[in-house]
Amino acid sequence: MKDSDFIKFQDDFYDLLGKYGVSEYYCMTSSGGKDQDMFNKVCSVRDNLVNFIDKLKRVEIKDLQENGQR
Repeated sequence: MKDSDFIKFQDDFYDLLGKYGVSEYYCMTSSGGKDQDMFNKVCSVRDNLVNFIDKLKRVEIKDLQENGQR
């Protein structure tokens, strides 16, 4: 994912969390302690989702190339 795409994705990701009631505080803090743990978990979920999207895109591109489509 390009940097510009990641920034857009990250904004969308945090908006989605907020839409479902997750406090912005947990998404934007790295102050230490229990809050740091929650922040790290949110970042981990975000990063895993980015990796999953990238993986799906690679599979899709490979499938298109193998089937002679672009």
